[in-house]
This record gives sequence, structure tokens and C-alpha cells, in this order.
Amino acid sequence: MSFGRVLSAVRNIFWIVAHTVLGYLRCVTPSAFLPKKELSKETVLITGAGSGIGRELAKHLSKYGCKLVLWDINAEGNEETQEIITGSSSAVVYTYTVDVTNRDLVYSTADKVRREVGDVTILINNAGIVNLNGVTRLPDKHIEKCLQINTISHFWTVKAFLPSMIDNNHGHIVGIASVLGLIAMPTLSAYCSSKSGAIGFMESMDLELKFMEKNITVTKVCLGVVDTPLSRNAVIHEDEIVPVVAPTCQPEYVADRIVNAIRTNEELLMCPLEVYAIVFAKRFLPTRAYYHLLALLNVELKDWLNKTYLYKNKLI
Repeated sequence: MSFGRVLSAVRNIFWIVAHTVLGYLRCVTPSAFLPKKELSKETVLITGAGSGIGRELAKHLSKYGCKLVLWDINAEGNEETQEIITGSSSAVVYTYTVDVTNRDLVYSTADKVRREVGDVTILINNAGIVNLNGVTRLPDKHIEKCLQINTISHFWTVKAFLPSMIDNNHGHIVGIASVLGLIAMPTLSAYCSSKSGAIGFMESMDLELKFMEKNITVTKVCLGVVDTPLSRNAVIHEDEIVPVVAPTCQPEYVADRIVNAIRTNEELLMCPLEVYAIVFAKRFLPTRAYYHLLALLNVELKDWLNKTYLYKNKLI
């Protein structure tokens, strides 16, 4: 082995130890003591900005003086978000009606954004949907749509905006995923698959950028249940929704945590805190033990699942 290879190995071992120590120290350091980056000169693009978490993110970010570019398939909701922001702040806001599953429309609208606004420096992939039903009863078109919005659209937006970040050696990409991309729950096979795919995409992209030594941060956001129209409309039958094993968060709280993660260059955010324990248990408990843990956390889960499969004439 050459001296250069030995030196490289020693250097990497040093950084493994150093970043392990720094990572654990960061976990126990209160957010108030972490350095925070300035956002006033950033141009932030948010997909799914017409409601829910996307709207709250836009409202929170408007406080920092950055330019906001709002994308949503719902033009009315998107314009309402713009009106809320411009009515309460001096933020500059641009709106575009975009179906993020339409690759050509994403690329053409990205060109329009570059001409009218400039380079996007922070991209927040927030648009998403949820489909609930047993795997054998989930319509094919719903499976495809879930994967297209929650996973594949991330490729189109990143391919549209990452090149300028690489050229400028400056940028931040945020992917709003779910804890269900790390663990799983019954009747959510399409959703779990789509969020797992989004996390895998972001992790691979993050490694590419690190090996290229680019000053671009990738933040993976893994959320529990958030009280938004998306989760409230996730209905199997009548007014019953899927049981959950973690508390429901309000979108204002979630948006505040995400903006803080952006300002501190946090690479992984799980919210609420209970999510960390559930993911830890999934990683280290045998499968059968984990099943009984879910049953302990929600004793109605098994009865609920059996009940939903009785509604065989109901397809969402």
C-alpha cells in the first residue's frame, strides 16, 4: 500500500471519529446556541405552497426577508398564501401554477423562474399526497399518483434547480418526507414506499454533493402526523382515519422546526420527538417484537385493520 493511500485512510479515520463526536454534541446542544445562517439574500422555492405545511413554511420564511417562489397545482390556494404573506410582511412573493408530476411543465416553469426571479438557492420539496387502503384494494392509479408526487417529482425539481447551486457552490435542498419512509404502518403501502423512495433519493444526492465537496446542504425531514387538510382527508370509510402511534403536530410548529433546521444546516429532522424512539425501536427490535410494540402503543390497531377490510366496496 502506498504512503498516499495510508495517509488518506488515516485522514478518513480521523474525520469519522471527529464527526461522530461533533454529531452527538450537536444532538444535545440547544438550538439557540447553534450558529444560524442569514436568509435575507436567499430565493426560496416551495412546492405545495397553497395549504398546510407549505403555506406555514412560506409564512415563517417571509419573516427573514428572503424572496419566495410558491408552486402549487391549486392556483386559488397558492394566491391565497401570497395574499396572506404580502398582507402581513414586505416579502417579495411570486406564484406559479405547477403540477410537479408534469416533467416538461416543471422544466419550463423553472426556466421562467430563472428569467423572472433569478436562481433558486433553497428548494423545498413539500408537495405530497397520502393514500390509505389495503394493498389489494388500492387502485392502480392511486399507487402511481402517490409515487409520482411524493418521489418522482423530486427528481424533476432537483434536476431543474441543482445545476445553478453547483455552479454557484451555494444552496440548500429540503425534502419533506415522513417517518413512514423509515418505518411502516398497515394500509399505507403506497405512501410508505413513496416516502422511503424520497429519503433514498435525498441520501444518495447528499453523498454525491459531499464527494464533490460542494457547499450545498440536503435536509431530510421525517414527520409524524401533522394536522393538515392532507391528513384530515385521509379517510378509509366514513369519518375514520388510520390509527397513529405518535402525537399529532400542528403545521405552525412543524414549519418553525423546519425553518430552524434550514438556518442551522441540520441534515436530518424528525418531528415530533417521539418519532426518534419509534425509529430506534424499529431498527433494533426483532420484527415480531416491533409488531407487539405497535399493538401496545395502539391496542385498537389490529381490530381497526380487520374492520377496514370488511368494507370491500369502498375504494378511495
